[in-house]
Order: sequence, then structure tokens, then C-alpha cells
Amino acid sequence: MRTEMGQRVRGQLGWAQHVLVPDHPTAATTLTSWFLHLPSQAPYEAWDTFLLSVVTLADVDGFPRPYRRYPQAEYELMVVSLDPENRPQVAYASTWTKMLPPSYTRQFDGVTRDQAIDMGRALALGCVHGQVAAETRVYVETPGGGAGRMMHVQILLQVWDQAVDKILEPHRTGGLHHRIN
Repeated sequence: MRTEMGQRVRGQLGWAQHVLVPDHPTAATTLTSWFLHLPSQAPYEAWDTFLLSVVTLADVDGFPRPYRRYPQAEYELMVVSLDPENRPQVAYASTWTKMLPPSYTRQFDGVTRDQAIDMGRALALGCVHGQVAAETRVYVETPGGGAGRMMHVQILLQVWDQAVDKILEPHRTGGLHHRIN
């Protein structure tokens, strides 16, 4: 399903808007991006905006060779929190300062460019409808009063992995599902 640039979809947990990536070096590799507004997703409700993007890992002239976690990787999905100090606004990409580490990343292969773009849309919809959580980290205080840190919650990462696998499977199998005996 094709998505019009600027299309906004609403769900029970917030909204997602299909956005153009600003004119910067990584824009050449970005296939699709969604600005997500999801109140109450982050620890202590400290931030509520995220950016979900799918990029190609193809070699592009004039750019450094992309890092591939495995040789056949063709695309990468990434979900990042946007720094609330810059008051991220969908219409102003200059306010989109990404906080690291990302909430979720996954490299994948075996699908077409259009199918990779469709997966980004499906996952953005999954975020606003509560099927996957854009924020996969929690703040953990250290014993003894030291500085705390953000840590990933493994079950939330597994939900993302399962959602990605479920979306990719019919594309990789040509719509055929194999029976397990």
C-alpha cells in the first residue's frame, strides 16, 4: 500500500506521520521515515516523540560503505527517541535530535525496496495501535546511588523481532506459508 508523504495516521496510543528526511548525507539511503508522537511511552514520560526509518544498505557513490551485520543484509530498520530538549516538531526536521542508543535496530534482506518501505508503514501503525512499543528501554538506577543508565528490555526487543519476522515472511516465501510437521 502506497503512503502519501505527510499522511498522518492515528491510533489509541498516539499518531504517526510519514515524513521526508531532511537534506543531509544520510538522506540518500533513507527509503521511508515516520515521525511518531506517542505520549506515555518513555520512562517517566520524559519524551514522547520517535523517528522510525528504513534505510538501504546498498553501496552509494560518495558515501562510506555501510556496516552490515551479516553479508546479505540489504536494509536496516531503526527506531530512535527524539531529544525533548529540542521540542521535536513534525514540520521542523532541525528539531529532530536523535538520542542514542536507538530503541530498536534490525538489518534484513530478501524483500524488494517497496516491501521494505511497506514494512516501515506497518510498524509505524503497530506503534500507534500498541502492537509494538517504540521505547524498548527503561531507566535503571545503580546500587549505591551512582548514575543510572538506560537498558533495553529484552521482551520488548523480542516483540519487535517477531513483528518484523511476521511482516517479512510472506514476502520472502512469495505468500506461501510452510507447514511445520
